[in-house]
Amino acid sequence: MTIRQIGIVAKDSSHVAKELAFGLAHWLRQRGVKPILDRSLAASTSEVTSLPIDQLCQQVDLVIVIGGDGTLLRVCRHITQGATAVLGINAGNLGFLAEIQIEDTYAVMPRLLAGELPYKDRVKLCSQVCRGAERVANYVALNDAVITKGALSRMVELDIAIDRQRVTHLKADGVVVSTPTGSTAYSLAAGGPILYPSLRSFVMTPICPNTLTLRPIVVPDHVQIEITLQSRDSDVVQTMDGQVGFSIQHGDRILISRAEHPVRIYGSPTRDYFSVLRSKLRWGEP
Repeated sequence: MTIRQIGIVAKDSSHVAKELAFGLAHWLRQRGVKPILDRSLAASTSEVTSLPIDQLCQQVDLVIVIGGDGTLLRVCRHITQGATAVLGINAGNLGFLAEIQIEDTYAVMPRLLAGELPYKDRVKLCSQVCRGAERVANYVALNDAVITKGALSRMVELDIAIDRQRVTHLKADGVVVSTPTGSTAYSLAAGGPILYPSLRSFVMTPICPNTLTLRPIVVPDHVQIEITLQSRDSDVVQTMDGQVGFSIQHGDRILISRAEHPVRIYGSPTRDYFSVLRSKLRWGEP
């Protein structure tokens, strides 16, 4: 992939991330690559082109995200075409998706421009909320779609079907539908399995179900999962990547399927997936 324009997004609350963003913009211009800053950074400088994040993600060849996994997830939701890639530089806490450490940034950048960094194309999911014949919400997520009760609600009741075949009637605190990328997030905390990132699948994980027989299930990502809210509790929400949400009502149908375009995420040249699991989640460690 030829890289001519690179967007730069930095974690709002991190001074270190913002300083690195300006330094990278200068470094890229010296090498003939046009940097475009997220508009939230533009107040600090007038020397570099800036755009709102949604426009930036559609215009550039690659977005460098300087922050934590939350910042990277936010950027990936704004990428709606298959041509834009992402490189995460960890200026947060976990750094599970943002694999490049800040101190390694300028050592990695020449390899990025030369096309030598490893990458994975990560599946995203889309979720549509249908109320009667009307589609009232439409979201895309890299990690997961979660339907859950509010803080003071009773258990929710959900009818679940896959490709119009009845699966179950679920009484639980909610359900998580995650991509392989998101399998190490909320789904894992709820008892779901870890899925290798390149698998073409979803995992559906009940949250605190009222029966022990309801276990997580892995399905191919070409299916459509349909979840209908049967309980009448008004405090039920759907959240996407834990960052955006929508209140759902009795009878609403949530249709979850694979998003049209995956997102290409570049990773560290020195760490593989299992080393990340060991270092970040202590997976398999005594």
